[in-house]
Amino acid sequence: MSIKAIKDLLDEMPVLTELSKNIPEAKRLIIDLKICEFQMYLEMILEIELESLKHFSLNPNI
Repeated sequence: MSIKAIKDLLDEMPVLTELSKNIPEAKRLIIDLKICEFQMYLEMILEIELESLKHFSLNPNI
């Protein structure tokens, strides 16, 4: 997954949270939890991708 795609998905997280406000509370709590988990995984993947670029790039300043 590209870094741009991950950043784009992370930018959409507030939209997903806003949309979940229209869902009944019991289901919304589960959905909000899953959104948070997904965001956490995306942030971890982004961190790994950025570290990979640092280690494998010809440009050491990335």
